[in-house]
Amino acid sequence: MNESTLNDLIEHIQSLGFKSLTNIQKKAVPIILNKVNTLIISPTGTGKTEAAILPIFYLVAKEKDRQGLKILYITPLRALNRDLFRRIKSYADHFGLSVDIRHGDTPTSRRKMILDKPPDLLISTPETLSILITLPNFIKKLENVDWVIVDEVHELVNSKRGVHLAFSLERLEKIRPGFIRVGLSATVGSPNKAKQFLFGLGRKGAIVVDRISREYTFENVFVEGDLTDVAQVALDKASKQIQDGKSVILFTNTRQMAEYMATLIRAKDPEILIEVHHGSLSRESREQTEIKLREGTAKMVVTTSSLELGIDIGSVSLVIQINSPRQAIKLLQRVGRSEHKVGGKAMGLILNNTIDDYIETDAICQLIEKSELEEPLLHFHAFDVLAHHIVGLVIIYKAVKFEEILKMAKKMIFFADLDVQNIFDVVNILVEIKAVRLNNDTVYRGSRCFSYYFNNVSMIPENMQYTVISCVNNAKIGHVDQLFVREALDQQRPFILRGSAWNVLSIEDERQIVRVEPTNVPESEIPYWIGELIPVERKTATLVGKIRRQYKNENIAYTNIKETLEKTEAQLGTIPDEKQMIIESKFSDGVFVLHSCFGTKVNNTLGTALSTLLTSKLGYTVGYSSDPYRIVLNGGELLTPDLVSDVLMHEIDLEEILEVAVRDSNLIRTRGWHVSKRFGLIPRRTAYDSRLSGLIMRRYSNTSVYREALNEIFIDKFDIENTNRLLADIRSQKIPIIFKKQKEFSPLAELGLKYNFNIKKKTAYDILRDI
Repeated sequence: MNESTLNDLIEHIQSLGFKSLTNIQKKAVPIILNKVNTLIISPTGTGKTEAAILPIFYLVAKEKDRQGLKILYITPLRALNRDLFRRIKSYADHFGLSVDIRHGDTPTSRRKMILDKPPDLLISTPETLSILITLPNFIKKLENVDWVIVDEVHELVNSKRGVHLAFSLERLEKIRPGFIRVGLSATVGSPNKAKQFLFGLGRKGAIVVDRISREYTFENVFVEGDLTDVAQVALDKASKQIQDGKSVILFTNTRQMAEYMATLIRAKDPEILIEVHHGSLSRESREQTEIKLREGTAKMVVTTSSLELGIDIGSVSLVIQINSPRQAIKLLQRVGRSEHKVGGKAMGLILNNTIDDYIETDAICQLIEKSELEEPLLHFHAFDVLAHHIVGLVIIYKAVKFEEILKMAKKMIFFADLDVQNIFDVVNILVEIKAVRLNNDTVYRGSRCFSYYFNNVSMIPENMQYTVISCVNNAKIGHVDQLFVREALDQQRPFILRGSAWNVLSIEDERQIVRVEPTNVPESEIPYWIGELIPVERKTATLVGKIRRQYKNENIAYTNIKETLEKTEAQLGTIPDEKQMIIESKFSDGVFVLHSCFGTKVNNTLGTALSTLLTSKLGYTVGYSSDPYRIVLNGGELLTPDLVSDVLMHEIDLEEILEVAVRDSNLIRTRGWHVSKRFGLIPRRTAYDSRLSGLIMRRYSNTSVYREALNEIFIDKFDIENTNRLLADIRSQKIPIIFKKQKEFSPLAELGLKYNFNIKKKTAYDILRDI
């Protein structure tokens, strides 16, 4: 690239209405013009998309003699696809280029048009890309691709969808060698890992980072009271913005909480223009909310992570987060939705009504200030992903040798230490379901290769859901889990969805449809969906311990927090922190509270191991529960401090104990069910059957199916490395164990024992009564 090329592009950019390049654009544009693999990391609202797309459009437009598809733009959400198309269409028109979208909702007629006359840039999802690289007619169109842009890299690198995308990119490399990869992300904890995910191992490229172009302001507020009080504070804060003609987004950590908070706020102020947006609402409903936000007619939107990513949502002046976001990356993404424009000052208000959440938020804000974000959690050895792509390869190439599969897989960080035996084990399962045939070291097409591959493109776990349809206008409202249908709707109970109440008219099990009509009945159920809370990292939890000590010596604004810490210290002689493990118990109770400021996964790992070992010693079940700051053991009168201490002080094979603990458990059955579907052992739409899943896990206990289910659990639920480190520190007494037996538990222990707000048991009637 020479200087005249850059100057020429800048003239184009200025003609599009931009006065000058932003910081990230100044850094990234010259590198992309030189056709270098590039990972761009910059806060939301700093012009990342333009930093990638404008120089690429400029270069592609210079080669107008080359017809066909030249750019693939991959995003993790269909909503992002729609939003991106709307944003970049004018840029494409300026350079005389065409843009289109292809994903699961694209009509057949539109797909044919794209195949017959491909656009210059095609926007798609990871799942659709895996289909396109397996369609012989479309593969010819991919032979001209020069660029692949991957948006929201941080969202993909953490998941199996990211592993699946990485494999698709390697297969695309076989079709079109040497294409250039560009990744975009606002928040990445480990840029090097993200780079390896995006570029593949052994490929060079640049990481371009700009962390200072956006100013963030966080206000951490403690609300004394329950969630009705939190809702009132949120409403008061939002009302000030709304009166000034602005919009507010209120984030929650779960869909349940989103519906609950929307119902609370609407009950307090029926006139407020409030919308709900989450993944279990219909696409039409979500799109309407997004349009209303952009147009400024939705004054308050209660949402989950569904509005967390880079959708253009117009003028939002304030983001309110209910309770701790649990991760620094989450808080940055969410607060970044406010004033989402170049130079905009992001404003975030975090409302907490528990001491844990308040201090945790303080810790997260401190980590953000030091740019210490959570590192991506890589899904190594994803055997179900490997199985899917092996079948994809044999569909296209008819016969593939083990050596070729191994060579391709080892270019990815996820499969860097894969061996031939791993491939053989996976192929054996595929042979059993007739997806492939095997002759020596060569894999061939099986009779079920097409049905297996194209029915299993998604790595997202599927729970059986029912579509909720209004009989007033036949519009889709959203989706509810089968469990909620069976436990609540079968009894014709009214329920809340999209912040409104609905009467059940009929349930069609064969079509998985619930037909409803609007109602004003206050005794309405809040739906519950199968999902998991966001884990708190060890680094955050240990900082919480440190902050507890600091608060003891500081004049903090909230007397409730100060008093709780002082009472705890008076009772225990110290404040539980990351430097010690205090274990509380009551006389003749059998309940032990282990104060353990080591995070969600470490505490779950240690709690599982303790429960398993103590159960084997006592001959009956020792139950446990955990949160990021405590482990609670319930073992009856025979459970003693000496027994607990003995287990903690002796060296153990943690991985072996965990394998024993999850065997025949609900956890292995639910995870195994999803893995079995991805391997093609169970039809995709089959409703979960615990007994059948248990039989499958036992039948395949020595295969890659069981190993992958176990692998998922070990990655998502446990942290063996840091737990082993903690146990070593306990054995060396670097972290001392302090036992406290007393009449009553300390306030910090009671917080873990008693704070169990169960939304599932709340109805709209309860909410109105609380108000």
